[in-house]
Amino acid sequence: MRTRGPLITMAAVGALAVIVLVVSMVRTPAPAPAAASAAPEPPPRALVNTAPPTTSAAPAREAVYVGHSSGNEITVAVAVSGEEASAYICDGKRIEAWMEGTVSGERVSVQGKNGAQITATLTDSAALGSVTVAEEQLPFSAAAAGPPAGIYEGKATVDGKPNRVGWIVLPSGRQVGINNVAGNRAPAPELDPNDIDGFRIEGVQVEVQRIGGGDPVVPR
Repeated sequence: MRTRGPLITMAAVGALAVIVLVVSMVRTPAPAPAAASAAPEPPPRALVNTAPPTTSAAPAREAVYVGHSSGNEITVAVAVSGEEASAYICDGKRIEAWMEGTVSGERVSVQGKNGAQITATLTDSAALGSVTVAEEQLPFSAAAAGPPAGIYEGKATVDGKPNRVGWIVLPSGRQVGINNVAGNRAPAPELDPNDIDGFRIEGVQVEVQRIGGGDPVVPR
């Protein structure tokens, strides 16, 4: 009978241990679930350039146009360079005019003394418009031409008199010009456009140049 005491004590201790274990399990919080991994950020969107495309400016026009009035009364030559223009017209006898002006887009407008003027529309290959000289307005057409065609001007003093010579050399090689000697006009001597440094009048060296757009040609 003596063994019942210790057995009862051991049973009581075991029961108490079970109760403590159960209470501990109830009070211990369950481990928190692992935090959901953050969703990956979307890659940055490519920037779209909404600016309008730039357009390069049209190249400056550099050309010489040579032609005639519709009835061949006047030979016409217009030189353009960017926004500037110079021109010469003559009939190879008595009528001539030097002109200067401007180019705006496809339009050229030049003016000279005594109401002389040219207005025309330009393309890469031609100039079409009207020329006014000696109080008469005439339609004209001219084709773009490369050297030696073009406008030439010569200056010299011969026998004490100023000579100013104007020539228009056509693509065919034919030329029309006037020599203005102190206000008296007459047909110009023939010019060799391939040897302008060798041109002389009565043995006097004449300074000759090929005229480009913007060159000053109207007497001041």
